[in-house]
Amino acid sequence: MFDVCYECDKELIRQKGTVYGYWGNAKIEFIGLPKYQCNNCNEFYLDEKMSILTQELTRAFSDVGEVPEVIDISDCYEILIDHLDEEVELTQFDLVG
Repeated sequence: MFDVCYECDKELIRQKGTVYGYWGNAKIEFIGLPKYQCNNCNEFYLDEKMSILTQELTRAFSDVGEVPEVIDISDCYEILIDHLDEEVELTQFDLVG
């Protein structure tokens, strides 16, 4: 996906490592995820779906008010990405009081 670092124009190496998800003030460390790392300047890049996945998971935890510091989805990120585009249909119930 990525071949060259946008910062220093050096070759990127595909590897697994730590990436971060951000949403507002929430920050979550995701371990063991694929990324493209520059060995020259240490800049790293995520493919689009991985970027969206980490952001959406961080948003979801932020929305419920329980933000963990670290999440290990290294064994299941491919499954999560496969279902990232699916729409979830929610049914709204009217409560009569």
